[in-house]
Amino acid sequence: MSAEAAPLTAARKRKARWSIAAVVTLVVIVVAVAAVTLLKPKTSATSGVSTAAVARKTLKILVSGTGSTVVADSVTVTPEISGTVEKLDVSLGATVTAGDTLYTISSTDVESQLLKAKASLLQAKQSKTQAQGSVQQANNQLYSARTQQIQAEQSLSDLESQPATSPGRSDKIVLAKRSVSSAKSGVTAANTSLSAANLGVQVANANLTSAQQSYDDAVAGTKHTTVTAPIDGVVTALPISVGSAVSAGTSSASSSGGSSSGSTGASTAGATTASTSSSSSSSGSLTISDLSNLKVQVSVSEVDIPSLKAGQKAAITFDAISGKEFVGTVSAISPNGTNSSGVVSYSVDLTLDDADARLRPDMTATADIETQVATNVLVVPSAAVKTSGTSTYVEIAAQNGTISKQNVTVGVSDDTYTEIKTGLTQGATVVTGSSAASTSSSSGNSSRGLMMGGAGGGPGGPGGN
Repeated sequence: MSAEAAPLTAARKRKARWSIAAVVTLVVIVVAVAAVTLLKPKTSATSGVSTAAVARKTLKILVSGTGSTVVADSVTVTPEISGTVEKLDVSLGATVTAGDTLYTISSTDVESQLLKAKASLLQAKQSKTQAQGSVQQANNQLYSARTQQIQAEQSLSDLESQPATSPGRSDKIVLAKRSVSSAKSGVTAANTSLSAANLGVQVANANLTSAQQSYDDAVAGTKHTTVTAPIDGVVTALPISVGSAVSAGTSSASSSGGSSSGSTGASTAGATTASTSSSSSSSGSLTISDLSNLKVQVSVSEVDIPSLKAGQKAAITFDAISGKEFVGTVSAISPNGTNSSGVVSYSVDLTLDDADARLRPDMTATADIETQVATNVLVVPSAAVKTSGTSTYVEIAAQNGTISKQNVTVGVSDDTYTEIKTGLTQGATVVTGSSAASTSSSSGNSSRGLMMGGAGGGPGGPGGN
């Protein structure tokens, strides 16, 4: 290489280096600008807020309650006489038909009353026979007295018809008149005796009727030694065993569902578990329940009771039966509440529209009762509805990014959605709240994020209360 060419080559090299450096610098600048552009927060008015479209739905306003299945119809059977259980024909959980023998009672009182009643009846019959004999005797005495009176009167008549000059006529007439008078007195006495005898018969008849009734009652009492089932059903409470002393009472029917569990033998009526001791004592009242007729009793808070009424439908689920939702109907609402630690609740009865053989008494149940249904109405998420004084409004997010306030008239609400009666059209977009991103945006968009938060009902916005 010549001496003139060497300086030229070095200059070219320096120029090339400057060119490369310029290109690199330009690339760095472009990358930096792009990064700033990409990382800069959006300035749209709807950034940092959540929205939802106005839509049509069917709202069901529900009142929930928890409880259990109970027997709708049951009968507590109590013996009509007192005694000792001699024979037990059923067991706990047994299925019985009306008329079936439940148990038999041995009662010394019943046997003693029957013997006394029978003796009294025999005595009353004998007394009536004697009274009837007295009547017959009095009738005979009256016949005899009347006969004597007729004869005396006839003798007197004969004497009075004799000539006045007949010897001793006057004295004979005096004696005849005395005989007539005595005969009449005899008739009167016989009539009195007959009346007394007839009265005796009446008394005897009354005594006999009473004795017969006592005897019939005593005989009926022996029939009460056998206790039978008054209805078809299942024995759900059996507080007795062979040898148990039982006392007379009155059987009662119940529709309140107060039956017992078949596994324990205890009833809400206060019956105790069946004892195995032969010397145990009980009222003898066992319970028969119609398990084919179950209902659900749930406890509902006092704040929800005013919205309930008979005939409302309910969706019922049971912990023991998964995968099936039962349909029920409100049949009764207790007029009295129960206070538990300051919380008042009321018992609500639900009849089941569909039976299921798997259901048993005391199964845990949850019910959602439909108190109101709004079909195919405009709705928005409840979070979108705000109030200011007496006004109710929502915030509408337009397509151009602006947010405006719109007064609305609301209807029913199921907490998740609220019915909009006036003020909105289907498809409109409403603000439901600010997103978490709006509170963590960069300082370049911090003021915009706060404004969106206010629009969503936060502090400082138009939705603030």
